[in-house]
Amino acid sequence: MKTPQRYFNILGLFLMGGIFLTLVTMPVAIDKTGHLHIDRTLFLHDEKLLSFTVFFLIAFALYFLVVNLPAFTSFTQNKK
Repeated sequence: MKTPQRYFNILGLFLMGGIFLTLVTMPVAIDKTGHLHIDRTLFLHDEKLLSFTVFFLIAFALYFLVVNLPAFTSFTQNKK
């Protein structure tokens, strides 16, 4: 049985969202001595980063829905 493409698209959505949230919520800073510091609180205190993340997630969700809308409509029609 062939796996439908929509399952791969949904899996890709969750993977991209998880990777993006991991990268944004755990920013790595390099100080003057060259040491790496993971600052998890930077995301919560930076309003520009927070608004960019919300905008990115909304835009990505809308793009995902527009691209996969025919798959969802055909899935609901075949279900009957």
